[in-house]
Amino acid sequence: MIGAGAAALAAAAGLAQHPAARPAIAVTLFCLLLAVTGRFLRRNRESHDQTELLIAQLHDARAAEAAAAALAERARIAGELHDELAHALAGLAIQLQGARKLADAEDASAGLRAAVARSADLAKEGLTQARQAVGALRGDRHPPVTQQPGSPPVVA
Repeated sequence: MIGAGAAALAAAAGLAQHPAARPAIAVTLFCLLLAVTGRFLRRNRESHDQTELLIAQLHDARAAEAAAAALAERARIAGELHDELAHALAGLAIQLQGARKLADAEDASAGLRAAVARSADLAKEGLTQARQAVGALRGDRHPPVTQQPGSPPVVA
């Protein structure tokens, strides 16, 4: 493109001496100007398109980074929830099973045995719910595990 422009300018300078060639020189220079302008406009459009593509990729990368940060935070919360709540509920369920056995061995009242049994069931239910909450925070897609009454607690 630069070589063609230089050649056109050289030809125009050479022909400038002839008055009859001036309109041809003017048309040639005008066409050269249009070609150069068109080339700059095309490059500008290509640059603009590339910029838009890069901006879209940047937005996608930022969205992916935000999603990864949210997932990491949810995993952290799930770990803390598991460590604190699930372990405490598992320990409570085991202690209540021991209290139930002790109440049976010492022939405690039916009301006391029922209260201990209900407390043990509530602790097991809370443990199951805590396990489901931890799974949901971690993004598990598995169906929740239900615990049968009277079965030992399962620590997640």
